[in-house]
Amino acid sequence: MEIREAGIRLKNVEKILYMSENSILSHLKKLEFRQKQNEESRENMDSDLFRLRVIGRIVKQTPGGIKTWFFLISIAIVVTIFSIDLSIQFSGIDKLNDFQKMNKILENLQ
Repeated sequence: MEIREAGIRLKNVEKILYMSENSILSHLKKLEFRQKQNEESRENMDSDLFRLRVIGRIVKQTPGGIKTWFFLISIAIVVTIFSIDLSIQFSGIDKLNDFQKMNKILENLQ
């Protein structure tokens, strides 16, 4: 009798583990399938992000960092514009005066 009950229990355990739709084996297969999908999507993401990672390595390996270079270039641009403005002011170039002279010349020609 106990052997039969043990056999029935064993069949129920086999059913739970292998045969039914809610069995552990079917859940494991679903998990394996999802894991393969996730691995494929990670590989696709890695290939898409490869360029950004290369740029990140360049930024990290640049002496002083990109922020420092950006700051220095910005300062150089501002100083250049300021020096051009000063040179125009101190060179005696007066655009309004030159424009008025050209208008007078054109009026005299007509």
